[in-house]
Amino acid sequence: MTSSDENGSSFDSEPLFTSTDSEGNTVMVDSNGSIVENVNPSENSVWSFPLDSGRPDYGSGGTVTNPGSSQSSNGQGNSSSSKTSSSSSKTSSSNGGSSSSAQLSETARLCNEIIQTEGARLAQYVLPNGAIPMYNISKGGTSKLSPYFSCSAALGLLEAGYSDKVESYIKWHISKLQTKDVSGLNGTIYDYDITVNSSGQVTKEEAHNDYDSVDSYSALFLTLLKEYVVKTGKKDFVKQYRSQIDRIYGTLNHTLVLNGDLTFAKPTYKVKYLMDNCEVVMGCRDAAYLYRNVFSDTAAAKKCDDLADLITSGINKLWYSTNSNYDYAKGSHSKWNIFYADAAAQLFPVAFGVVSPGNQREKDIYSKFKQEYPSWATVTTEDFPWVILTRASLAHKDYSTTTTFLKNIKSKFIDKTGGLWYCQESGLTIWTAAKLKASVG
Repeated sequence: MTSSDENGSSFDSEPLFTSTDSEGNTVMVDSNGSIVENVNPSENSVWSFPLDSGRPDYGSGGTVTNPGSSQSSNGQGNSSSSKTSSSSSKTSSSNGGSSSSAQLSETARLCNEIIQTEGARLAQYVLPNGAIPMYNISKGGTSKLSPYFSCSAALGLLEAGYSDKVESYIKWHISKLQTKDVSGLNGTIYDYDITVNSSGQVTKEEAHNDYDSVDSYSALFLTLLKEYVVKTGKKDFVKQYRSQIDRIYGTLNHTLVLNGDLTFAKPTYKVKYLMDNCEVVMGCRDAAYLYRNVFSDTAAAKKCDDLADLITSGINKLWYSTNSNYDYAKGSHSKWNIFYADAAAQLFPVAFGVVSPGNQREKDIYSKFKQEYPSWATVTTEDFPWVILTRASLAHKDYSTTTTFLKNIKSKFIDKTGGLWYCQESGLTIWTAAKLKASVG
C-alpha cells in the first residue's frame, strides 16, 4: 500500500528512520533496523502509516469496542483522517529538529520515534468534526468517546505538533457542553457513541446522557486549554471561550460539598477520590493561569488558586499514618497489595503537582510503590498499562524507570497493539516521551 504526502507525492507506508552505517554515512533504515536502498535521507522527511492494518484501533472498519477492558470510562474505574497538518505547524520536538538520530542518545531516539510514529497514528483518530473517539474509526465504524480520554489524547497530539487537530477537538468539546445536564449542572459534557461511514464522515453522535465523573472531566479540559496556550501562544483562540471556561470551572465548585474541601466524582456518585482531586488541583492551577494570562483577570485567578489550596488541604487530610499511605477515597483506607485504586492512587499527589517530589513522604511513597510493584515498568499486554503513572516517575526524575517503561510500551502495546490500547494511553505515551526527551536531551 502507498499513501500520498501533502504535496501529492507517493511514498511507502513503512516508516523510515535516519541512522548511520558502519562507515559513518547517514542512511535510512526501516523499523527493523534494515538499511533501505536508494532512499535519500535528506529528502525522506515524510512519515506514513497504514490505515488498513486490520487492527481494530487503527481503523479496520466495522463496530469498534473496548475489547476485554474492565476499566470505567475515565480509565481509572472511579464510578461505575489521515495526517493533514502542514510541515509549518509541526514543532521541532516532534520532528527531532535538525539533529540526526545518530547524534541523539538511545533514550532520545526512542522518544523521537514514539513522538513521531504514535503522533502520526493518533492524529488519524481525529474525525472531521474534531471528535477524538477511543479507537480509530476514520474508515468507518462505531466507537465510544470519553472526553476524559480525548483530552489525554489531545495533550499527546500537542506534544507531537498537531495543534490544528487539538484546536478542532477543543471546538468540538466546547460545542457539546451542557447547559442543564441530567443532574442540573451547567458546563458538563457527556460520553458519546460516535458512528462514521466508510467515507470517513460522522453520521451519528449519540450522547450517553451521563459521564464517568464531573470533576476529572472538567479539570483535565482546563489543563488542555492551558497547555494549548503554552504550546501555541494562541491566546485569542481561547479568549473567545471565556463564558464556557467560566461554566466548566463552575462545575468544580458544584462538586465541592458545602463547607467541604474535596470534590466528589458526580452528583449521582458522591465519592471523593484521591485521584480525581489531584487532577482537580492541577485543573484549578491551570484555570488560574488562563484567567491571569489570557483574560488578565487576577481576581478570578485568585479564586482558582484558593480552591486549589483548599482541595490540597483536603488531600493532605487523606493521609492515614497507620498505613503510611493516603486513603484512596475519603473514608476508604488503602492497602498496598491492591493495585487499583489503592496503590496507584498513592502516586497521584506528586504526579499532578499537589506536593513536591522532594518531600520525604513522597520519596518514601514512590520507593514503596516500586518495591510492591517491581514489574510495573516491564508492562504486560494482559494488563491496563497505566501510562499515567509515568507522571510520577518523571516528577521523581526516575528517568531510567521511565525509559524502561516506554521501551516496553513500544514493544508490547504500540508495536503489537494490545486490546486495551486506545487514544488515552497513546496520548499519554506521547506526552511521556516528549517530557522524558526534554529532560535527558
